[in-house]
Amino acid sequence: MKKISIIIPVHNTELYLESCLKSVLNQTEKSIEVIAINDHSTDNSLAILKKYEKCYPYKMKVIDLKDKFGVSCARNEGLKVAQGKYIGFVDSDDFVSINMYNDFCESLEYYNMQIAIGNFYRVASNRVLNEFYISPEENPKFCNYLKYPRNIQVESPAVWDKVFSHDLIENYYFLENHIYEDVGFTYPLLLKAKEALAFYRKDYAYRHTPGSIMNQVGNIKPNILDILYVCYNSQKVSEKWNLTQNQLEELNKTFIDAILRRADDISRWNIKEKEKREYLSQMLSISNYYFPDIKNSKKCEDLIITELSSKQLPFYEENFKRSIKKAAKKTSF
Repeated sequence: MKKISIIIPVHNTELYLESCLKSVLNQTEKSIEVIAINDHSTDNSLAILKKYEKCYPYKMKVIDLKDKFGVSCARNEGLKVAQGKYIGFVDSDDFVSINMYNDFCESLEYYNMQIAIGNFYRVASNRVLNEFYISPEENPKFCNYLKYPRNIQVESPAVWDKVFSHDLIENYYFLENHIYEDVGFTYPLLLKAKEALAFYRKDYAYRHTPGSIMNQVGNIKPNILDILYVCYNSQKVSEKWNLTQNQLEELNKTFIDAILRRADDISRWNIKEKEKREYLSQMLSISNYYFPDIKNSKKCEDLIITELSSKQLPFYEENFKRSIKKAAKKTSF
């Protein structure tokens, strides 16, 4: 068994892919397998992957998908073949510090823990920064989600700055064909693990590309309701695990907060106010059906007052059943 499997979904990132692969393949942790999933790239990405697979035959495996299935599917394909004791994820336009996986894995083994949470910094899309900031606090802190389940609300849902025990993940996969997949994957696992190690060091370099879908502030995202599908599905899966009532309640609150963050995104879309109110009203109505506690949230109340306004509140209520019927035709609940 390898110490760690690093899963890298790849789609048209030829400009940054070699930087990513070098940072992962040259880790000080030598017991490593790199699983790169080519998600139907149309640029030179596959050729680059094949070149590195040939150079590192005992470290690297390439899976070539014959159609574009999305990042969730690509990660799931990696999970199906991963052999490592631990699992890490890297996006193919990012890169990591040379000691990241050695230090994370050693600490997880030493403290007998199942999740290590890292830190990150942003890199401009047209340049690479090689120096990594190291906090004066070298030792990780303990996050107890069993005793303090509310702590998950301050954690990022991103999977790429974390390392998970393979045993913890078991047969748990990303929800495919939806965006915001990290929200539904990470938060339940944090609670399932009960504790995590949090590193202050910034070992992960996240490349900020303004043109990417997730960074297009103000643009309409037709699939924004995916946040509801992801949260609802993950909530139902988590109910089958051995979580306490407090943990389940905090998970529900965390999902509600994630949904309202997306509603807040709608409030910043560059569209007419009437259209914006209709989007918000529909989203909150559907959310209220699957997450009834959302109506008691202060953030939800603020959205209704500031964005929908008191005049729109009757519309919000009257539109409820109509929105549910409309959503039911589109969802996979």
